[in-house]
Formats: sequence, structure tokens, C-alpha cells
Amino acid sequence: SCWHSMRVAVVVLGDVGLSPRMQYHSRSLAEEGNQVDVIGFAGTPCWPTITNNKNISLHLIPTGKKQEPTRFWFIQKILKVIWQTVLLFRLLLWSIERPDYILIQVPPAIPILLVAHIVSWARWSRLVIDWHNYGWTILRVTKKEHYSVTIYRLWERIFGRGAHDYFCVSEAMQKDLYQNWGIRARVLYDRPPEEYRKATLEESHKLFLTNDFGRNSDKSDSAFTIQGSDGKVSYRQNRPILLISSTSWTPDEDFGVLVDAMAELDSKIEKLGKPFPQIRLVVTGRENALTIQYRKDIISRNLKHVTIYTAFLSYADYSTLLGSADLGLCLHQSSSSLDLPMKVVDMFGCQLPVCAINYTALPELVKDNINGLIFKTPSQLAEQIYGLFSSFPCTSELDSMRSNIREEHKVRWHDSWKVTTKGLFVKFTPVPLLFRVAALLVFLYLVVRLVGVF
Repeated sequence: SCWHSMRVAVVVLGDVGLSPRMQYHSRSLAEEGNQVDVIGFAGTPCWPTITNNKNISLHLIPTGKKQEPTRFWFIQKILKVIWQTVLLFRLLLWSIERPDYILIQVPPAIPILLVAHIVSWARWSRLVIDWHNYGWTILRVTKKEHYSVTIYRLWERIFGRGAHDYFCVSEAMQKDLYQNWGIRARVLYDRPPEEYRKATLEESHKLFLTNDFGRNSDKSDSAFTIQGSDGKVSYRQNRPILLISSTSWTPDEDFGVLVDAMAELDSKIEKLGKPFPQIRLVVTGRENALTIQYRKDIISRNLKHVTIYTAFLSYADYSTLLGSADLGLCLHQSSSSLDLPMKVVDMFGCQLPVCAINYTALPELVKDNINGLIFKTPSQLAEQIYGLFSSFPCTSELDSMRSNIREEHKVRWHDSWKVTTKGLFVKFTPVPLLFRVAALLVFLYLVVRLVGVF
């Protein structure tokens, strides 16, 4: 293959372990025989397929203690950007061998876009930008019409151009990038890797026994499964319904919608008085201040038929939980309305149907009544869950969705990646730095002479 013996720097200006798409990129590049340098911040452990891969070298930056924002937050941000700039230049210019390609994730865009352009010129590397969203729209969620939003948007517009090639996550984003900024990007849809699949009953049983959300109230056994004397695992006849929602506990996910929906569902079950199974909702994600706030809200609702658990699971346990659940719930509302929730992709990899809140680009991923349901209000979500499980454990509508998901997601990440990147990562001969400096000096001389004429 013409890809062999190349070196690619994959740069994430964030916690690498929490950047699944860039880990997928790294793994795919390594599988094609390339040497990959992954640069980013330490924190969450990377997947074993990354850390144990002989073709992948990790260059992780210690994060240090997180600073609380003060009234001088803008000065804090400037100092942070300066620190990141110095670190990135050191890593990209001196710590790693010259990369043929530099692949960066955006957002965040400051300072990585400018740094990557300078390094790609200095080392004659080709820059590839993977647009996940617009950073300025994420900033707008908290800063509204603050001048920092304008600066960020201008930064992305100026330095987001001029790369060798681009990826983006949806057709809606591809169209927006071209119409507004003249950027032609390849749509690389997120796809589940091979590890995401329907869990076996034995795997589910083991997970349930080791987590509060899976055990009986006396914590002696699994609430969902039972193991016979012959060692065979089966579902309990009166098992609860298992719902899963993954969240990053950020402002672009209104978790209050989910709490309101669970309260309405609980009230509906109570009011109708018909037999209905207990519901266990597991909300996964690293906890922060918002988690504590919503936990208090959940307790104040005094729910009788719905129990909500929070958990932060390992990569393996998270994929097993998705493969064990009955229904996934997605509250992601894109700040730009152009990106797609990767958590839904993971759910589909485990053949898990989804109820997702609606926005512009979502129908590219969630097709109403085919692989899931789309809702707009808490009341709609409550009605959808009640309808899907009204005959539980018989779930014919969900079974039909699972069948559709199986067909849709036969193509996994690496196969899709190879098709989309065809002709992109190819070996080339770099122009020596001396020649490039000479060319730059000639260009500057001509500009000065031209200005002198006028």
C-alpha cells in the first residue's frame, strides 16, 4: 500500500481518552501501516487498542489542577492559550519526527489552527482538519453575544481555511462549511467500531452484579438476570426496564428535559393504575457541578416507578451496558444544529434503538420509526417510552427497530474510513526548508517592490 511507512500526527486539544473519533482515526491509520503520534491531554485512559498498538506513540500533556473561573476569566484564557501554544510548538516541532500529515480536531480551534498551519509549513507536512462542530457556537451557549464569540468565529473562519483536506461529521455541516467559508469537506460519518455489539446474557449478568443499577434492592443478586444451577443465565420474569442515557453534563444537553419526562412518565403510570414494570434509568458520564444539581432535582421529584442512577464506567463496561439496555435516550442538542451525537452511533453499534431530541441534522442519523423515535418535548418522550413498553417484555416495535439497525450498521468505522479517505493519505516528497525560506524571501521582496511602485 502507498500508505505504508508514513508518519501522521493526530492532535487533540483536549482529553484524548474522551475523544473517540480521534482515537478511531489513530487506530485506522495504524492499521494501514502508518506510524501515528497522538498528541493531547492526559486524563481518561485511552482504549487498550490505542495504548497497546506498536504503531501508535502517545505524547500526553499533564492537565494539572483545574482552575475555577474568576472575574478575570478572559486573562486566564489568554494565559492558557499561551501555555498551550508553547507546548504544541515544542511537541510538533521538536519532540516528534517530521510527520507527513497533521490531523487535528476542531473544536477547540484556539490556538491549534494557527499552530498547525505554522508547523505544517515549517515541516512541509500536509494539514487535515476534522470539523466536529463550530467552537464559536459552543462558546455562544454560555457567553451569548459576548465579544469573545465574535473573536472565536473570526479565528475559525480565517485559520480554518488553507488546509490540504477536510473532514466533517454530517452533510448539513458539509453544506454549511462550503456556503459560508468556501471549505470543501469530506463527510466522514461516525460509525461504531467492532467492539460495540449486543451483549451476551452472561456479560450482562456480570455487569449487573458489579454495579448498583443492576443489583436487587438488597444488593444480593441481579435485578435483571438469574443464573441457574447449571450456570445458564436467563432474564427474570419480572425484570425492570433498563434505559440508558449518556451525557457529558454540558449546557448543550438539557438534562432537565429528561428529568421532566421521567416525572411525567411516573405520574402517568401512577394515574392509569395499570400494571407496568419498574424502570431503571442509568445516566453515564463524568460527574461535575451540574450532576449534583440534577441529583437534588431527581430526589425532590419523589418518583415511585422510575429510579435514576448515575455512573461513570470504563470503556468495556459502557459498551456492555449499551448492549444490555432496552432503549437509549439522547438529549444532545447541537450548539450549531450541524453535528451528530456520537453516543447514538455507539448505541446503534449495540443494536440499541434510541429516542432522541430533535434538531436540524439529527434525521441524518436517527430515522423516525425506523431506528428510533424523535421527540421535541418531555411529554412526547414520556408518551413514547410508555407506548414502547406497554406490553413489556414483548417489544415488537423495538425488535423491528433493532432489525433495521443491524442492517444499517453492517459497515463499521474502519471500512467507512477507508472509502472516505481514499486518495488522501499518500506519500509525497517534501520541499527542503531552505528552498521554502528562499521562496518566502523572494515573495516578500516582490511584495515590497510592488508596494513601492504605488
